[in-house]
Amino acid sequence: MKNLLGLLLTILLPALLFAQANTANHSLVLTHVTVIDMTGEPPKSDQTVIITGDRIVALGKSGEIVMPQDAFVVEATGKFLIPGLWDMHVHLNYETVHQVEQSLFPLLVANGVTGVRDFWNLHDVEGMKQIRKWREGIAAGELMAPRLAAVGRGIDGPAGGNAFIRVKHESEARAAVRRIKREGYDFVKIYSNLSRESFFAIADEAKKQNLPFAGHVPFTVGAVEASDAGMRSMEHLLETLTPSSTMGAELKKAELELVKKISALNGKPLTAELEEEDRRIAERFIDTYSDEKAASLFARFAQNNTWQCPTLVIFQMWASVGNKDLFKDTRLKYVPISVRVKDKQYLDAMLSWSEKEISMRKKLYQLRLRQVNAAHHAGVKFLAGTDATSTFPVHGFSLHDELALFVKAGLTPMEALQTATINPAKFLALTDSLGTIEKGKLADLLLLDANPLDDINNTKTIAAVITNGRYLPKAKLQGILSNIEQR
Repeated sequence: MKNLLGLLLTILLPALLFAQANTANHSLVLTHVTVIDMTGEPPKSDQTVIITGDRIVALGKSGEIVMPQDAFVVEATGKFLIPGLWDMHVHLNYETVHQVEQSLFPLLVANGVTGVRDFWNLHDVEGMKQIRKWREGIAAGELMAPRLAAVGRGIDGPAGGNAFIRVKHESEARAAVRRIKREGYDFVKIYSNLSRESFFAIADEAKKQNLPFAGHVPFTVGAVEASDAGMRSMEHLLETLTPSSTMGAELKKAELELVKKISALNGKPLTAELEEEDRRIAERFIDTYSDEKAASLFARFAQNNTWQCPTLVIFQMWASVGNKDLFKDTRLKYVPISVRVKDKQYLDAMLSWSEKEISMRKKLYQLRLRQVNAAHHAGVKFLAGTDATSTFPVHGFSLHDELALFVKAGLTPMEALQTATINPAKFLALTDSLGTIEKGKLADLLLLDANPLDDINNTKTIAAVITNGRYLPKAKLQGILSNIEQR
């Protein structure tokens, strides 16, 4: 019992001491750490970083920085400090606000995700009231959660689901944008079934309201026109195959005819015939892909400053459906049982895929990696996002998977890290406070046991997370995960 008590004190004392130090407004100091600041400079070894409140107040060579009195000092020799990570495409889709606050938010933070772009969630009935409440709790230090960039309800055409603001024509589309602006959201989210009239009305009204629009490229518009119209970010690389195909016009016509048939179902499940037609069209898009035509598209994105959030983990997941171990992912133990049960229909649908469907998904996954590589070399800017919703991909963990997939696609580990650090800060116009490790920046940081520039998978070797200046050592993070699992 004595040994057990000693062990518990060894694990918990640092966190308890810093919590006490915080009440006295004392500083946190990391010494002898290697700083990867994301400014483009090489890693800086043997650095001291001083944090007071929620800000970095000083950093420099250890031994040359004046240490504040009564500071809480963390000896970080052999460790690596990077900015906190952002997941730029998540859905906070646990069933209740309590589940989000007690399980989902801590799960993200425990994985070093200190910021998210919420791309619509189940709690939109409360709208920005809930988002504001969360933001206030985060700022006050009362809620352990990532920072939130918020997208309101998506805007879609009449065929869209009940979750969307469904618009039929220009006046309704413009009214929807003004409503989203009025409610205080940061972005307008558009979806796949918008008519051309509605899309261009949204693009124009969003510009008038000084509100960025992002999301799915509509079937009726396509990636080139959407980029030219000022779409800020495109998700999942949607509609990039049409302008990259040697048979793009013909296949797009077939796809639009299929969309009409699916819309006529009014939300009912697809028939086997329609599923097979969808697969055949996708196969032809893949088989007729042209690197030359794709290069022209990616040059357009770079010219228009159209960001891409490819969510590669989704394509990897679909390509892995044939491997039944996918559904035995041990990380699912951190997802509430009620959420897993609710998602069973979605998972069962994937498990019913034919061998031909799985084969097509594998080809599509490989093509997405190829597209990211080519777009990156063309100067297209990327954001790390996972489309984490309820079960798969698992929130928090999946962002590290996404970074590894960026490297697999051809980015360097530094470039992959930038998709989740400085790039989100640039995209969200937050570079004055986030994205890099510099004096005056907010203290959202990730302390690692191994160098992520040597191996991107080292982002998973988390020694501590610092969120809004709050220090959470490994033992505390493990306790958070254990608590979530017990829930």
